[in-house]
Amino acid sequence: MELRQLRHFLALVEHGSYHRAAEHAAITPQALSASIAKLEQELGVRLFERGRVGLVPTAFAERLRPHATLACATAARARDELRELASAEGTRLVVGVGWFSSQVLAAAAVQELLATQARCDVTVVEGTSEELHLRLLRGELDVVLSTPSEEFVPSGELEIEVLWQSRDRAYARRGHPLAGRDRVPLAELVTFPWITSAGPESRTPRLFRVCDELSIPRPAQLLRTDSVHAIGRLVLATDAVMVGGALPPPFTLPFMDECVTFDVPELAATFRSLLAWRRHPAPGPAVARFVDAVHRLFARSSRPAA
Repeated sequence: MELRQLRHFLALVEHGSYHRAAEHAAITPQALSASIAKLEQELGVRLFERGRVGLVPTAFAERLRPHATLACATAARARDELRELASAEGTRLVVGVGWFSSQVLAAAAVQELLATQARCDVTVVEGTSEELHLRLLRGELDVVLSTPSEEFVPSGELEIEVLWQSRDRAYARRGHPLAGRDRVPLAELVTFPWITSAGPESRTPRLFRVCDELSIPRPAQLLRTDSVHAIGRLVLATDAVMVGGALPPPFTLPFMDECVTFDVPELAATFRSLLAWRRHPAPGPAVARFVDAVHRLFARSSRPAA
């Protein structure tokens, strides 16, 4: 089995036709057909069947697909790293970040990396934890920073490091009617406007589920947004509340320093930030440098003030 055959196989899976896949692979349809036939012969299985609208991958092809994707991505990364080593290009890295990590930690980590690498090429891609971890397994990303929900279970094929974790708390402006209290029941909190994330990892479904289970009315006013500017402006200028995890300095969002916080017992959940990378193949030097940059950030944040 050769990388060339796996690339041809992936092109045919994507395009569903020898003509379109051959055009994508810059070879003739006859050459592509011969390559697929040889791959099927080596594997001893049939990879494609003819359907009404083109070629359809078999169950064997679906099983092969993630392995082929990872093999091709790994080969491409190996080629890039060798080119970097030969030409002293420096660090090339693709970082996946969840919404919260992208706002709080990713920029600081990249800045730390830039301070130690004279030459580097960093791409930052946003997405949900589920999407990013899947792309990491496929070899499309090198490392992922995310803050998934409590229910999210990372793949055992990934190396996972918990950067920090804390319990969710509600945030409000210092002059809020609830200021000065350490604990507020949900039934009282829902009488105020709520601000939640607009993304798929929002805490809104959990809020609604708990309200329904406890027969508590859902908040009458709800704003869904992932704009840090909008959240900060509304929290500090109105009686709106938001729920989020407590962050270690210096990673707090700007408006959080001007807020009071309190527990909401019914919404108790763990907020955690994860750093993830592939175990196999072994991470390259670019991933190691980025992980070291993140560790340096947290080492400084944990030092006592002078």
